[in-house]
Amino acid sequence: MRSHPFEPVDLQKLCNDVLIDLEFAIEDAAARIELKPLPFIEADASQLRQLLQNLIGNAIKFRRPDVPVTVCIEPDDTPTTKQDAEFTFLIRDNGIGFDEKHRDRIFGIFQRLHAKHAYSGSGIGVALCLT
Repeated sequence: MRSHPFEPVDLQKLCNDVLIDLEFAIEDAAARIELKPLPFIEADASQLRQLLQNLIGNAIKFRRPDVPVTVCIEPDDTPTTKQDAEFTFLIRDNGIGFDEKHRDRIFGIFQRLHAKHAYSGSGIGVALCLT
């Protein structure tokens, strides 16, 4: 994917926009989204939007039956030794997760852990998040 120059991005607004885009999926799953305050950051807004759509969308899609979906988006307050201008945020959910033995496979393009009839998708969403 071609990168655009970094520019100031209101991460809070971008998350809210993505949640609007995912409104039907959120309503269909009766998902509860917790969005904590997020700052302006320097980023490629289009790639960051795609990342958020993929991660939040997967959190909603790969849910456990009979368990209300909860997704929390928040800054990572873990102390770091990095001196550069880096911002880390977390997207946590209570979905089905995956076994660590599939870690390399799940992040490969066109790789799926589930049959197509179980979960829709192409198998490229998470791989795109790593590029």
